Amino acid sequence: MVSVYVVSLPATRMGLVFRDVGAGPPVVESVLLNGYAHENTDIEEGDVLLRCSAYEIDVDHPNLAPKKFIFDATRPTPDGVLPNFATCMRALESTALHSVGFLHRRVSCEFKRDIHDQREHDEHRWLLDTMARVGRLEADREMTEARTGASFSRSVGEHSDADADARQPLFMEEIYPVDD
Repeated sequence: MVSVYVVSLPATRMGLVFRDVGAGPPVVESVLLNGYAHENTDIEEGDVLLRCSAYEIDVDHPNLAPKKFIFDATRPTPDGVLPNFATCMRALESTALHSVGFLHRRVSCEFKRDIHDQREHDEHRWLLDTMARVGRLEADREMTEARTGASFSRSVGEHSDADADARQPLFMEEIYPVDD
């Protein structure tokens, strides 16, 4: 499942770092702590920039006013090729270039977040945290046993190396005769 949302960011000091993923639109690599995006939006790492407001500035004719348009990072440019990372970043930064010395403008950005992917990341983070916690508990228990010489009871299915007997297998498979 995909969630698409629109946010308004300042043209300068957005508080975002983008990553080039090769083919495809830029992806948020990190949200800077105490930056605008961190404090005022719900943008997260891994969100994909789909579209943004931009200004077309004609450098050959500086007397012409810049034209505002919506830059789509998922559609081919007039040249017929998909925009690369540099083109997407220039479009995103064009509002800041236009607002230098004038009033400080804002950029409207449309991001995409893969909710299924986010759920997998959250479950993986939970699993790693749980494994780290259980590992710490086991390490604490073994350290306490070594210090005090006392043995703690273990849960069902849990055993220590001292409990194991090399002559008895921990698991025996039942064997059924097969009629040939």
